[in-house]
Amino acid sequence: MGGAFSLEGKTAIVFGVGPAIGNQIAKAFASAGANVIANARTSQGVETLVHDINAVHRDRAAGIAEDIATQQGLEKVLAFAEDTFGDIDIGFFNAYALDAGHKQTFTHSSCLDTTEEDWQACFNVNVLAPFRIAKSLAPKMQKRGGVIINNLAAAAFTPILPALAYGCTKSALATMTKYLAKECAPTVRFNAISPSNIEAPDRPKMLEDAVTAFPMRRMGAVEEVAGAAVFLASPASSYITGQIIYVDGGRVATL
Repeated sequence: MGGAFSLEGKTAIVFGVGPAIGNQIAKAFASAGANVIANARTSQGVETLVHDINAVHRDRAAGIAEDIATQQGLEKVLAFAEDTFGDIDIGFFNAYALDAGHKQTFTHSSCLDTTEEDWQACFNVNVLAPFRIAKSLAPKMQKRGGVIINNLAAAAFTPILPALAYGCTKSALATMTKYLAKECAPTVRFNAISPSNIEAPDRPKMLEDAVTAFPMRRMGAVEEVAGAAVFLASPASSYITGQIIYVDGGRVATL
């Protein structure tokens, strides 16, 4: 990939790679020319992703398993990235917590069952972690330019039961993105992507059924989210900051 969408010579970190969106964005960044650091809480999946990228783009990816919900874990990831590829140009925050259990599905069925532990877990991962990332990366990026992209969710903008703590903290992340965009301009751009009902392994059938009410009437593909991420990371979006791109089949806009 060349021209305005090229990431040639850039280094990107994807915080929170997984079986769907994070993995595809890491691959898309590499395909656009960037060196990529893949991060997740556990090594499961990270090594496979790095192998898959390097099989196509030799020595363009490296991975590290650390919990970035802690300052110590984040510092290890950033030090590893800089030791491996040098200065960091792009950060994509994809990590999230639904509740205190870090499960892929909710452990409660009602908003009123949300516990203080759920609130704390969601705040730590969905708000405090991306703030720590911004606080660590933005000052260095201001000397040469950089991009930080946060991954949101439709639950940030419309009630999706029982995602109370998750939705509220993702909404806080949306607001934080705008604050930091204003604070760190013009050299560092902050934007966000808000996907909804994206295809992934073991996706609950209820999500597939829900899309009949969306204007696009289908599930989204991870490649469609990755395309938005490459756009926001690249010079093609150089006059865009403080914005949210909704990759959600029209869900939020037409409620």
